[in-house]
Amino acid sequence: METPDGVPDVDAALLAPLVGSLLRSDASLDGPWSTQPLHGGFGGQGLFRFAGRARLSDATRPWSLILKIAPPPQPHDAPQGWNNPRREALAYTAGFLDRLPGPLVAPRCLGLTERPDGSRWVWLEDIVDERPGPWDLDRYALAAQHLGRFNGDWLVAGPLPDHRWLSRDWLRRYITAEGHVAAELTVADDAQPLLHQCFPPQTISRIRRLWTEREIFLGALDRLPQTVCHHDAFRRNLFARRRPDGLEQTVAVDWAFTGIGAVGAKVAPLVLGSLLFFEVADAVPQDLAEATLTGYVMGLREAGWDGDVRRVRLGFLATAALLYTIGPVGLVVAELSDPAQYPELERALGRSMAETVENWADLQAFQLELADEAQRLLTITN
Repeated sequence: METPDGVPDVDAALLAPLVGSLLRSDASLDGPWSTQPLHGGFGGQGLFRFAGRARLSDATRPWSLILKIAPPPQPHDAPQGWNNPRREALAYTAGFLDRLPGPLVAPRCLGLTERPDGSRWVWLEDIVDERPGPWDLDRYALAAQHLGRFNGDWLVAGPLPDHRWLSRDWLRRYITAEGHVAAELTVADDAQPLLHQCFPPQTISRIRRLWTEREIFLGALDRLPQTVCHHDAFRRNLFARRRPDGLEQTVAVDWAFTGIGAVGAKVAPLVLGSLLFFEVADAVPQDLAEATLTGYVMGLREAGWDGDVRRVRLGFLATAALLYTIGPVGLVVAELSDPAQYPELERALGRSMAETVENWADLQAFQLELADEAQRLLTITN
């Protein structure tokens, strides 16, 4: 049930045991609490922060919780599809995310509430990022190392999990569902100037060619060693946290795309998604790519995987060639064609539209360079 302004209607009887679980103590709520809708990237529906104070036996303490609402199942939902909105809730229900060995971890789940309408409310600890704002190269390299350790553990220990809700063939399903606009991409002469800036004729030609060549890259990814992938591990879904023993962790949120994918593929969203959202401090794209690849391979080696690093690089490059070039074309064209959408984009990115489109155009050029490198590497590794 929601209040008239769309905020979930939550009472003290529901919140108190969740707060007690968070604080690992019997607790009662001390006064009213606040509720705040949250936005990570574009959109952000169904995500809220609840915060207040609680009375313990000898003190009062602040608390905050995250509520993520998984919608009711729909007839068209595919358990293994690229975007199953209930996947994260299913991952917590199965205990999958509670057993991650670290240093890559998920937020602690405090409770799962089945709602009469078929939705599922997932209550999570609120993670405080110890390195807020854009990360530098060193922190990106460390996050990549943690991702590599996570992937390497699956590559070495095996077998891969077989949960029905895990995504399979994620990138191919995503490209097929969302990237078909790339097949006939054109920009009319009377289109918005920002659309022309983002998609000049040479970029359009390359994107359309990538669409026709997509199976070359997807087939290469199919042949690489397979592991468990988050598939959306970019800066806004990653938080830096230090444990009491001093070990630095990377806490990953939003596991809705989680499934099986190629080694190296996780580096692509870490690099390109973070650049897309202006989340990189003082680094050129190529330096970020090299630093994260180096960190990722270090994590793989820590886990005991001794495979060919060229295959890791190919996993990154082949994913990068498609993920943010073909995949979001339809969305980007729709957003840039409609000035009414500009205020929401500026809110989501914290930049003016002029800055945003200049960054996106530069990022397109970089991604196309990565696609060229992927083509060259394919001739060596095949």
